[in-house]
Amino acid sequence: MRRAQAKRELVESYKRLRTEDAAPGSSTSYRITVRQLEALVRLSEALARLRCSEVITPAYVREVRDTAANIYSQSANNHA
Repeated sequence: MRRAQAKRELVESYKRLRTEDAAPGSSTSYRITVRQLEALVRLSEALARLRCSEVITPAYVREVRDTAANIYSQSANNHA
């Protein structure tokens, strides 16, 4: 059950980042690609290992997504 929820959370996180990236007038144009989806997966796996868990939870995915969004936003602002 948790895996299915984490999978849905990954998909929704990726969609959200893509939508925010493509929004007209957005000051955060950081080009979300499949590479960033792979990064979300790997970082979620790493966070689970860090927490001594064999299962990626939706909370881990959200934490990684929020961190990535902050990084992308800061990067976009630094290059503006």
